[in-house]
Amino acid sequence: MNGIVILGIAVTKRFSTKIECLCSSSYYGSRCEYQSERILIIMYMDIVAIDSKYAEYRASWSYDVPFSFLPVNRLVLHLRLDDAPSCRTLKCVHGFCKRYLNSPHHVYCHCHDHWTGFRFDIANVCPCAAGGKCVDGSNSSICICPLGRFGHRREGWFDPCNDNNCKNNGTCVPVDERQNPRYTCLCPIEYEGSDCSTKLNRINLYFSSNFVLRYSLQSAAIFIYILLLNSPVKGVFAIQKRNLIDQTNLHNSLLMFYDNLKKSPLLILVQVYNERDQAEFYVVTFMKKPHDYLTVNVQSDQQCFHIDQIIENQTIREFPLIRRVKYYHHLCLLNKNMRCFIDEHYICFCDHYRQLVCGIFLQESTQCSMNHCQNNGKCIQLTFNGIWDFRCICPSCTFGSLCQLTTSEYTLSLDLILGQDILQTVPFQYQ
Repeated sequence: MNGIVILGIAVTKRFSTKIECLCSSSYYGSRCEYQSERILIIMYMDIVAIDSKYAEYRASWSYDVPFSFLPVNRLVLHLRLDDAPSCRTLKCVHGFCKRYLNSPHHVYCHCHDHWTGFRFDIANVCPCAAGGKCVDGSNSSICICPLGRFGHRREGWFDPCNDNNCKNNGTCVPVDERQNPRYTCLCPIEYEGSDCSTKLNRINLYFSSNFVLRYSLQSAAIFIYILLLNSPVKGVFAIQKRNLIDQTNLHNSLLMFYDNLKKSPLLILVQVYNERDQAEFYVVTFMKKPHDYLTVNVQSDQQCFHIDQIIENQTIREFPLIRRVKYYHHLCLLNKNMRCFIDEHYICFCDHYRQLVCGIFLQESTQCSMNHCQNNGKCIQLTFNGIWDFRCICPSCTFGSLCQLTTSEYTLSLDLILGQDILQTVPFQYQ
């Protein structure tokens, strides 16, 4: 063959001496010398919705390719799945006007089944088999297949879940047939592992009446931490589990599941953000050995005060951290009843012999990238192991999950008087 095959394989057909090139997906040409225009998308999604029988439309995103003249374009996307908001800007004949999730000022028509076109006024017969979803392409319709089906028209079956090896009521989900195993198990909350066979430890957390009374009359966001004391990095308290609740959940117990296969000592820490923009900490319990099931109570006298509230000498308080920590061991000797204290980096404990033990507590940012709260409410977010959630801390005279309700124009509000005392899980006639 004259010339060189670039990024391809030279082959000959049967009963022929002619040599041709099999090019990779990114190249073309008689010698695979030209690179195709392509887009590489790296995507991270906060929420994944799975339906084993049908493919269902939820929303759309719109992203520009800024340098279309380049042979390769890469888009790194962080997508948050939600229902697409409606609009009335476009008149869609056989469809609905929708807004893109990442660009709500841009709209599009989402069609009913069997219709196509810019305004979906052209009839189109969907070639997909039952359960597939037709998406209008540039030249023809594309079939979006549900789990267990594949092919251009959704005619092929791929169901490795026939021999379901997921235990403890785990849900089998097919993945790429080239992988081994060809399925993954979605486990119930109290189990984990590749086949949901590992039972997690449980902690049932109750909030005492004095703790509830302290925060029930103010807006607060509350983090619950389970910390590993023997983490891979010596001297660092690793976060094993983290939950986010608000003050309306304090009347109910909180059940948490965690994995402690390494049998590490554990620490349960409660962090409260209040409307005064302060963070208060409570060390609930310390476990030298893990328990399959443990019940603990959060008390107001378990608070760990910040170092600025303990050190009276202002000069020492203003020292850099590397100088200030030299005085920490004196605090255990001077305060016989003090169990713990905290600063911007450390959690410190005073043991039975009044010796100081400190560990690094890596506090991640809790400020929301976008404020979802109204009326100047402060947004506190949780981002942990692919879980995203947020709570709003409302200023005075505002309340509601988004601080959307206000009493500033009224002299009396029944919601304001009774709202904090209404229990969510108890029928109203029993309160």
